[in-house]
Amino acid sequence: MVTIDAISVSSSAESVPVAARARYSWLRAFAALRLHWAKRRSRLALLDLNDHQLGDIGISYEEARHEAAKAHFLPRML
Repeated sequence: MVTIDAISVSSSAESVPVAARARYSWLRAFAALRLHWAKRRSRLALLDLNDHQLGDIGISYEEARHEAAKAHFLPRML
């Protein structure tokens, strides 16, 4: 089998230009913020469920309140 040595694949950060690294770090931060907001919305949605619905997903009202309390970091956006 013959391989082509002209194309080198490097996984190190030094091979990526500085502008691209800055863009990727910004995108990672944006993705992390979106994930945080999604978790926050789902935790707050637990408070809207009644006891029967909470029982369907296997948690109690106290567990739902405890989980929703973790969503206090950022203000609620409607």
